[in-house]
Order: sequence, then C-alpha cells, then structure tokens
Amino acid sequence: EAYAKVGTKIVLGVGPPDIYIPHIQEWKGSFFEKGEWVRKDFTYEDAMRNSIEIIEKWHMGADGRVRVSLAPPYIFGRHTWTRYTHKYEPEHVPVMKEKALEFRALADKYKVQIHSHIFGNTIDWAVKNFGRETVDKVLGPDVVIAHGNGLKQSEVDVIAANNASVASAPSTGENLWYGYAPLVELIEAGANCTITTDGSAPRFSFDLFKDISRAMWHQWIRYETQAVLPGGKALRMVTIDAAKALQMDHLTGSLETGKQADIILVDLNRPHLTPTTYVPHQLCFYTNGHDVDTTIIDGKIMMENSKVLSVDAQEVMDLARVEAQKAIDLIDLDEFRPSDEVFWHGSKYEEV
Repeated sequence: EAYAKVGTKIVLGVGPPDIYIPHIQEWKGSFFEKGEWVRKDFTYEDAMRNSIEIIEKWHMGADGRVRVSLAPPYIFGRHTWTRYTHKYEPEHVPVMKEKALEFRALADKYKVQIHSHIFGNTIDWAVKNFGRETVDKVLGPDVVIAHGNGLKQSEVDVIAANNASVASAPSTGENLWYGYAPLVELIEAGANCTITTDGSAPRFSFDLFKDISRAMWHQWIRYETQAVLPGGKALRMVTIDAAKALQMDHLTGSLETGKQADIILVDLNRPHLTPTTYVPHQLCFYTNGHDVDTTIIDGKIMMENSKVLSVDAQEVMDLARVEAQKAIDLIDLDEFRPSDEVFWHGSKYEEV
C-alpha cells in the first residue's frame, strides 16, 4: 500500500522460512483480532497461506507497479559454512525436494517469479540429491538467485543452462563467508547478472550507485586486473539486465520507443562530478544517490529538484523515527554496544 501511494515500483518477496533451518528457532506472528494485537505461533503453513493471499491481492496491483514474487530463503537449502550451519539428514531430502517443486508449481500457477538465496555448493548438492531434472524444473528465466557467492563452475553452467538470473549484492556480509560472486564466469557462460544492494540495515543503504563500483572492484580483486567487468556492462547490470531479471525488459530498463518512461536525471553540476569527462565512468565511480535530481516513473514526475512530490517526505521520516524508537524500546541495546575503549581505540571487538 505504501509503494502504491508513493508511486514507485516494487517486486515484493513473500514466502515461508526454511523448513529445517530458520534463522529464528521459534517463530511468532502478530495478528490483529477483535480490536487488539495478539501474538501467536507462526508456522510454515501459516507463512505459505499468507504468501498466497498476498499474491492474490497484490500481484500486478497499482496498475502493474506492484508485483509479488515467491521468496523462499533457501529453495535448495544451505550447504556452505555459516553461523547457522545445519546438517541435513537423509530423511530431509524428499521433503526439501517436495517443497522446491511446490514453489515451482505455485510460481507457474500465479505467474510470479521465484527469488531465493543460493551460494556455493548448493546447486551441486541439489543436483546430487534431487536430480538434475528436478533442478532444471525449479530453475528458469523467472528465477532470481540472490548473491551467488562462492558458486563453482559446475553450478555456473547449470544456472546459465536454465537462463536464470543472479543478483549480486557487493555490500553483503556473505562476501566474508563465501567469497565473491563469480560474475565474470556467469556472464561468459550466458547467465543474466545484475548488481543490487542488500537492504538498508545494519551496515548498508539502498544507494545502488555505490555498489556498481564495488561489484567491479570485487571482480578486479578476483582476477588481479582491472581488465574485467567493464563499466558499460556494469551500468547495463543495473538497468536493462536488471529489468530482464525481473522479466520487465519489454516494459522498462532502456530508453526505447514504446517502453515506459522510467528515468532518473543526474545532476552533473557537482564538485565531485567536475569536470565532466566520460559520463559512464563517472556514473560508476563518483555518483551517489544524492546526485539524482529528478525521478520519472512511467512518464510521471515523482521527484523534482530532489523533492518527492507524491508524499510529504518529512512526515514519512518523522513517522519512521517514531516507529523505530518503539522497536528499540522493546530491547536492551546496551548488551550489544561495545565499550567506549574498544569502539574508539581498539583494533577489534572483544569477540572475532
């Protein structure tokens, strides 16, 4: 509803937690019943039912600006080291396979995309335990793989063969755990790749510009040369290639006759963008979100002179501060704060 009111576009991801390895062992949900909020256990089945209800209510809503996708966290499970390491037992495999095929059936039924995290060893594990036929059935052009860090060449080949997309998040903490996403290998294999942020917390922002150069740097580090992932390709990865990943490249992602006018105007008259020499290069390495002066969505000006026109931005920020403080008041942040000595003078936190 908020995105519809503001006038921007969104692909909302909904889905249940991993059936065997949820990040939170006990799931509870808030429900509004008889005029008050109540807390109840929130099961896998509850999450699936709610997800379907949201798809039926909102997919292609707000004149097509709001879309919904199925977003199981780990459609093939987690199979690389993490703080949430889990050992799958043989009896888990048939259930995991059944759930993966259930997502495929729902995606086909409702004509929505599948978005899921996949890291190194995951596809190899799925091919071994589910069978290549099942993996090929689940994957496809309507699947967006989040991250893709640590993928092996055998997994890259499977992704490319199924025309799936990989959305790399250069700012993510997964770079520390699994290594960087093999974007060069994926592109050379024919997979569609995009660059994205990893949300707005706790150490990220939704400023996509900063992640363009970061994605390039990661590939330079991997190959020990700046001769990989050219800037022009990186810009395509946040425009037309991103639209292709969302199956919207026939509507947006490039300035072409007959497409929707989704446009941003960047103010190049800024000290850090002066002198203007080669704009594509400057967009990759020097520009940030604050340089966007105007935003046009489907031909309608939604922001002009850096002022949002559809809602009162100050009111939205004020409400956000109030709601954030309500959440903070529910917990004791002191136990998560390092001592002043460590924070300001230390070389590392107490626990590494």
